[in-house]
Amino acid sequence: MSRGMKITIGYSDQRQLIGGATVRVRVLRTYDTRTHVGRYSVLRNNNSPIQSVWTRAATRVRTPAFVEQIVNGDVPIVYDEGTQTRCFTYIDDFVEGLLRAATNEAGRNQVFNLGNTRETEIAELANLVLEIAGHSGREPKYIDTNELYGDAYEDLDRRVPDVSKADRLLDWQAETSLETGIERVIEWGKKHYT
Repeated sequence: MSRGMKITIGYSDQRQLIGGATVRVRVLRTYDTRTHVGRYSVLRNNNSPIQSVWTRAATRVRTPAFVEQIVNGDVPIVYDEGTQTRCFTYIDDFVEGLLRAATNEAGRNQVFNLGNTRETEIAELANLVLEIAGHSGREPKYIDTNELYGDAYEDLDRRVPDVSKADRLLDWQAETSLETGIERVIEWGKKHYT
């Protein structure tokens, strides 16, 4: 458990002891047009300083700036075969879930995962971004992480959030399709990345 998570849990527990209420929300692969909210956004590069070799490797694998690369004339970089899957949540959906959690009595003293459950392979995402950007004839560049990073690199093959609690208690599900979100990011990217 991270230091930040321990602090958050401690604060939440303390508030509950004195009669206050808290809501904890986990942000899961959230993206938007101008910034990334989640630590690892495949649709836009986070350009954050990284400390360890493992974190540097993992971040590069999970944060290829597909849209930025494409609108600048490059091809997206996909690591290994691109069969690892992730679920991507557009920011508008996340904010709606966050507001419901904060304002709904059912959210009181609860922990929610807020994320999309549509599983997408990274290679599929790269090709989808190319297609929506009007470059469907181009192919992503595939890089072997073992050659690049050696044994320091680890990645999960599959990441799918369990959002059943948010669905049940808040009547919340992510509604923006990946295609619609990518269209919005590309439109913004054409104006700001070039």
